[in-house]
Amino acid sequence: MALDGVRLGQPVKCVRAPGYTDWGPTLRVGISMPQIARWAALDEKEAAAALERDMERIAQSVQRHLPGA
Repeated sequence: MALDGVRLGQPVKCVRAPGYTDWGPTLRVGISMPQIARWAALDEKEAAAALERDMERIAQSVQRHLPGA
């Protein structure tokens, strides 16, 4: 994922998901200080659009790295 320009936090034990006997897979999404500073300079609509674009990049990268993708 780093090659896609996406850097996420390490997997964490966070939830017990239905259907799992142990901890469910959880991926931590962290916000960096440069992201916060960049979003703070935007109005609310622009910040929401920027966050949506960032989350879409994460989703696309995750999908590319799923088995069978």
